Amino acid sequence: MFIKQLRIVGVVLAGYLFIMPPLMAEKDLDMIVSFDDEEVEVRINGEIDYWSIAKLGKLPITILEKDSSNFVRIKIADKKMVWVSLSYVTTNQQAALKKNCQSQQISMVESKKQFGARGIGESCE
Repeated sequence: MFIKQLRIVGVVLAGYLFIMPPLMAEKDLDMIVSFDDEEVEVRINGEIDYWSIAKLGKLPITILEKDSSNFVRIKIADKKMVWVSLSYVTTNQQAALKKNCQSQQISMVESKKQFGARGIGESCE
């Protein structure tokens, strides 16, 4: 009788350990909380394109996967999966960071193109 109860407890515990980690992991998923432009760079089937942020759906958007080329995979409003460049979005992890107000804008005089560090001019006090 004791061995039968021990087996039942073992099965219940194994089921708990199998089911709970994925549920707990969902709480830690990153989310896209804002876009840095009206258009974002997306990758579908290896092809790069620029889409209006309206095509991506309502915020926040859950990030399903990250890759080594600075893109994140999301499910958009029409249930398609697309890769979006992290250069165009702010995640919930980044939103919690304090803005860098000490950096200065850098310009390239010879080309007239201007570059700046992320965070300059964005609500700096």
